This record gives sequence, C-alpha cells and structure tokens, in this order.
Amino acid sequence: MYVERHPTFLRKWVIGFVAIAALLVGGGGTLIAWGDLLPEMGKGVLLWGLLGAVLMLSVAMSLAPYRIRCPRCGEATQTRRDAPELPERFSAHCRRCQTLWDLGLGIGD
Repeated sequence: MYVERHPTFLRKWVIGFVAIAALLVGGGGTLIAWGDLLPEMGKGVLLWGLLGAVLMLSVAMSLAPYRIRCPRCGEATQTRRDAPELPERFSAHCRRCQTLWDLGLGIGD
C-alpha cells in the first residue's frame, strides 16, 4: 500500500476556516458600523443570515473528511482514523489504487 499526502484536501479545509472568519468579522463589522442606519428588522435578518451561513460552513467542514475522492482515479475513498501507517491522523484509503491518502489533519485538530 502506498502512503501519499492528499494534494488538495488541506487547502480546502483552510479556505473553509478563512471563510468562517471572514463571515464573522465582516458581519460583525457591518452590524457595528451600520447598526444605527439599519432598521430593526434588517439587523435581525443580517444576524440570522450570518449565523446560518456560519452553521452551514461548519457542518460542511465537519463532514468533509468523510466525503473524499481519490485524486488519482476519482474513486470514493474510505476515511480512517488511526490507520497503522498513519497513527493519530485522518487518512483516506482508495481500494482501487491501494493508496492511503494523508489528509494532513491530526486527531483532535
């Protein structure tokens, strides 16, 4: 079995965290800066929309390690925690290529 680092997973994971931070900072800054200009209903809509977007991104990021395709053949992989070849790490095993992809995430990260 080959062990390789997944070429795109960690980059997408970091982009998700940056998106959550941007939503929180941007939405919070908008509420602070334009709080007096927005009608009361507009503040609630902005706040609930912001919380909904952060919740959806958080759920998508928590499910991301379990829905990975092999970058080599495109086959669905089986996600593993604590594989003997990569202890204390998330990995994705492709049965067709016989490759264990290191996702770059440690257990508890």
